[in-house]
Amino acid sequence: MEQLNQRITRLITFYESRRIRNSALGNLEPSWALVPFTCLFRWKEGEPSEEDLRDTKTAINALEMSGVHHGRLYEDGFTFGTVSWVFMGRCLPDSEIIPCGNDVVIVGRRVSKSTITTLRELRCELPVTTLWIAYSRSVPFHIRGVGPCKSVDEVRDLIPLEFED
Repeated sequence: MEQLNQRITRLITFYESRRIRNSALGNLEPSWALVPFTCLFRWKEGEPSEEDLRDTKTAINALEMSGVHHGRLYEDGFTFGTVSWVFMGRCLPDSEIIPCGNDVVIVGRRVSKSTITTLRELRCELPVTTLWIAYSRSVPFHIRGVGPCKSVDEVRDLIPLEFED
């Protein structure tokens, strides 16, 4: 159990390191956490049930994946190019963050040179070098979000469809 707690602590520390902090643009960090991390936070908060243990172990195994597995590239615990992959790169130095209205944030994550090399080795085409998403700071991404998209304009075009009631 101690090893499990150490793995959980390491992953939570990683997640915390990717939060947007001290932005001159205001508070752009959402009030929610990505789904695989939510069970890790729940685990740390209290007495886990057998179901929590199973869910936590599943989340840890997924989040610890990196490199190429079954023809897919994993970075930051997520499949390359997914919404979650872009989201986890929101505070990287070469990412772009654009506040859009009161509650919506647009993020563009650049694809690293090493990732481009790996994708070429996998014979995957990369049509763009930056992938874009938009998220609500108050509503979890799996409920309301946009992306991944190939351009910031594409994201902006989809925001009214996804975020306006």
